[in-house]
Amino acid sequence: MHGTLARLPASNRGVHSRSAGWVGLVLLILAVVVGFGFASSRALGADAPTGQVVFTTNAADAAQMATYCSGPSAAGNLVLVFMVRGSGEDYVAGRFDARGTNHLVKIYLPHLSANLRARGYRVYAREGIYPALGVDAIAPWGLFGHGLIADYINSAWGSGTSLANQVATSISHCPQRRIVIAGYSQGGVAIRAMLHTLASTHPGYLASIAHVDLIADGSADTKLDTHMPRGGISGVDPRRATNAIWTKANALKPVLRLIHLPGIKAFPRSLVALPTSVRPVTYQYCLVDDAVCDTGGMLAQVGGSVHACALRPWTCAADAVAIVAHVKADAAKHSTYNWGGIGAYTGKLFPTRPTPPPPPVTIAARHISNYTTTPDLACTLQTQEDTADEFYNGLGSSSNDACGTFLVVDGILYAPGLVPAGGNLGAPTPWTPVAQQTTGTGTAADPYVGETTVAAGSTGIQLDQTDRWVFGGSTIDSTFTLTSTAGDARAVQLYRAADCYVGNSDVGTGTYDAATNSPGCLRVQSDGTIVDELLLPLTPGATSVEDYYASVWSDVAAQGPLPNSCQCSASIDNGFATSWLLDLNGSNPVTAASRFSFAQPSP
Repeated sequence: MHGTLARLPASNRGVHSRSAGWVGLVLLILAVVVGFGFASSRALGADAPTGQVVFTTNAADAAQMATYCSGPSAAGNLVLVFMVRGSGEDYVAGRFDARGTNHLVKIYLPHLSANLRARGYRVYAREGIYPALGVDAIAPWGLFGHGLIADYINSAWGSGTSLANQVATSISHCPQRRIVIAGYSQGGVAIRAMLHTLASTHPGYLASIAHVDLIADGSADTKLDTHMPRGGISGVDPRRATNAIWTKANALKPVLRLIHLPGIKAFPRSLVALPTSVRPVTYQYCLVDDAVCDTGGMLAQVGGSVHACALRPWTCAADAVAIVAHVKADAAKHSTYNWGGIGAYTGKLFPTRPTPPPPPVTIAARHISNYTTTPDLACTLQTQEDTADEFYNGLGSSSNDACGTFLVVDGILYAPGLVPAGGNLGAPTPWTPVAQQTTGTGTAADPYVGETTVAAGSTGIQLDQTDRWVFGGSTIDSTFTLTSTAGDARAVQLYRAADCYVGNSDVGTGTYDAATNSPGCLRVQSDGTIVDELLLPLTPGATSVEDYYASVWSDVAAQGPLPNSCQCSASIDNGFATSWLLDLNGSNPVTAASRFSFAQPSP
């Protein structure tokens, strides 16, 4: 029968007054039907969402934990989930969970992990494996041999040192981690032993234990397990359950000693309380009439296994053989517990971690090695760090980059003769080259100065462009001077634009400084550093844009102001442009200026 899931309350838990006779003794003995375990531990892996196991050696697991503990986990966001299965959940060596009944791993862990991750934690799961009593040696006629409850309890208690060492090793590899411990059935006995040992050998490590879940705990005791929290899962009645199998076995010791039943060679050791520091964070869950954790209600019909339902007293001896096989094969005893609900509830007990601030941005320096302007105002930019040009140049097939200076006069767009992948410019009219010269040695005291003069067809308008840069520097300053014939007061639109290819990549995100209308092309490199190429309008009144490169060329072809916009978060093949609407002043010069610049790391 399916009982109601209950959390054992903190104190004043009632004890049933039913007497334990021969039937009760047989029922208790049947509760020890268990499977073999192994004295080792295994890693389930980081953030195990489905409970799939990765087998590792102890050395490899230690290295894996040490690696996983580095980085963000140093801030305390790593939770180790250490699980100890029930004795009926055995498996073949080297193959996880042969019968698929390990619900701590399969259901509890995914729900717990999901809730912890939602609260900003990372999860690393391990399963502690302990030596348990072997079910294959138990036969109905051997119920008073080594299949006694004493063996059930004492074999699990003997694993305390092994499990304590496993937990201590985990904590030592990552001292700042928090630990959740979960145990089922005989695993609850093993956990009590482990905590008792840990309190003696590594008392300081108990502070790392944030939560303990004991499900169908065979060591639950009304008097010893006081001061444990109550409340919890929605819709669950926190019924006052009776003592578990360990307490019942201790109560029977005087009777067993008097009657000298054949095969009784050992008696269960005395029960000990959980360490004081972990009691406030330990939760016990028990189904009504579960013969392991609620011995007062175990006289129920056969219809399930030892967990969640017990035996019919009038046929328990005849049912012994069937029940041994039933407990071994049946997973119903596990599924009756609200494993997912317990895991989800435990995850919610952890406070939500504040979103950590973004890591500081590390700028990757760029040092200019070459900059040229063609006689028709196209440009090429190269740096010492990158093998490709910093603007697109047809994958090395073009004589210049997709970069230049553009001017609209009377509805005609004047542009460099070659703009790689500049089809969206339409059919602009090429500049007419007039003159060009370069001076300087490229030092800070004597920078390179390139002067290029072009004419806008027969309009009478000339543009003089002066570019200044230093070898190994990070900026290129360009000044644009417009002159015309006397009395010319026409309005013209001047553009500086380029198709970015920053950090050897044609794809990246953007930046935009609204205060100065300065767009930028950003690339995040494989090492996490960024390369940020900027186009700064140095003359007030500019409009600018960062966008998909073809859209930038379309904006220039539209011959109007730019939209002052940025596709900053979009990872695209991007470009940028800046522009001014200028009124000519006859033969008097009208100027504007811009700067190509690479952001540099802080000194």
